[in-house]
Amino acid sequence: MIRYAPNYLGLTVIRQMIGNIIGNNGDGDETMPQDLWVIGKNLGPSIVLHVGENEGVLAGFLESKLDQEVVPGLDDPEIPYRYWISLSREMRNDYQQACVKAIIMAYLACNNFIEWAQPQH
Repeated sequence: MIRYAPNYLGLTVIRQMIGNIIGNNGDGDETMPQDLWVIGKNLGPSIVLHVGENEGVLAGFLESKLDQEVVPGLDDPEIPYRYWISLSREMRNDYQQACVKAIIMAYLACNNFIEWAQPQH
């Protein structure tokens, strides 16, 4: 499931936009093994994500596609979730479509639905 932390401005609209794409009120699929928490804590960068072993690859991909700063694996002791994505206030207010794309990609990544091509040596 995609879980939305309460009390962050702009997440309700973003959730509705995700619901228009994936259905289920933007909550994802309850049969997926991993939950992704969407929060709006201002950690500095536009997007910070913690989604598992390929988070660095996903961060690089999102940064190139969304033209926003994306930082992987930043630990914050105040965030109690295993998998999460944090969107800055500016992102939630001014770049909602980019937020939607980043959340969906992060959800797929933490559930291992993206098979990243590894560079050949």
